[in-house]
Amino acid sequence: MARWKEITQYSTAVVGMGSGIVLSFFQYFGSGDVSGAVLGYVGQMLTYAAAIFGAAMYWNNKYLDLKRAIIHGDSKLDTGSLETAK
Repeated sequence: MARWKEITQYSTAVVGMGSGIVLSFFQYFGSGDVSGAVLGYVGQMLTYAAAIFGAAMYWNNKYLDLKRAIIHGDSKLDTGSLETAK
């Protein structure tokens, strides 16, 4: 089930980016300029795609760091603000 969630997230991000590019392309070559509404849509789609791809990469890296620390007994795990609370 988790695999379906990833497929849905990535495909909506790619389709959103593609639709923004296609929409701005058609608007520019159709009327000669791109309206503010289309630029706003493109900006929202780029923000959405960046959030999907960036969050996935961040959490995958954190998971791999934790897994590596558990398997190898590495005490250099980045705990962030937990060390300052001691």
